[in-house]
Amino acid sequence: DTSYRVLRHAIPEPFQADIEAISVVVTHERETLFVTNLYVPQGNVPHIVLEQIRSEAAASPHLLVGDLNVHSPAWDSFIAEGTNGHNLCAYLISNGYSIANDPTIPTRAAMTSRGNIQSSPDVTSSAGCVVTGWTTDVTLHSDHNQIHYDVAFGDLILPEESMQHAPLRTHYSWKKADWNKFQRKISLTSMVL
Repeated sequence: DTSYRVLRHAIPEPFQADIEAISVVVTHERETLFVTNLYVPQGNVPHIVLEQIRSEAAASPHLLVGDLNVHSPAWDSFIAEGTNGHNLCAYLISNGYSIANDPTIPTRAAMTSRGNIQSSPDVTSSAGCVVTGWTTDVTLHSDHNQIHYDVAFGDLILPEESMQHAPLRTHYSWKKADWNKFQRKISLTSMVL
């Protein structure tokens, strides 16, 4: 039996305008995976926000992903590392997260007056679970590429084929979603790690 619940994070007051965060807790039998997606348009991910999210994830396997708009050689070989990228990378590594990105594969390509600029502002990190098969696909509807990967945690694995890729649009109507139908489409396969 598989269930999920959505958590909307209460971002501390001084950062509310700069950070969007949402988590989904997926539970299958006795295994739980905590998935957090962050959008940080200014590229400054305060440790206080990361600590709050980590405490909510507790000891569960945790995927921490998102458009963080920071650059580090750990995930981006296209743009020089900045202070925010260095700080985020150090935080993730010191707290047991692994970076799943292939730094040679861009997650974004933007056409500018200087030409096509490639970068990887989107970060996929994990703690207590294993991310494999990380790759991207170009989409016609965004300057960001779609990111695909497999996740293994506990005795479970989420095969790439069963992952539902996001629709190619920029907005979602969460209240109109058929969550029961979505839950029936989720396929979890047992695997001994």
